[in-house]
Amino acid sequence: MAKAAWCTVAPMSGKENAPINITLPAHTGRLVRNTTVTVTNKNGTKPSKAITINQAGAAVTTTMDATKPDVPKTGGTVVINGTSNSSKLSWRFGILIDGQYVPLMGFIRDVIGDGYG
Repeated sequence: MAKAAWCTVAPMSGKENAPINITLPAHTGRLVRNTTVTVTNKNGTKPSKAITINQAGAAVTTTMDATKPDVPKTGGTVVINGTSNSSKLSWRFGILIDGQYVPLMGFIRDVIGDGYG
């Protein structure tokens, strides 16, 4: 029975109207994956039937190691590490004001000036 290694089929043989159980583990990849399970007669004669199985990819996830970092009153630098399962994810820092996203640097420049003049 041709199939991808991550696909489990049980039982591998049967008679008449016996069900076939096709089991797939959780898919953490971003893209859809598929495999084909082909069922044939034991003696190899026709009829045979191909069953194509598609498994959806995982949604984009993002994790950060800090969501509310503390900075002492004397100032300092905060480093926040993040990971994502998407190589195409882009991000930017900003704040929400009345439901509108404002880029953080633009906000600071508009409120306190750019410091150059």
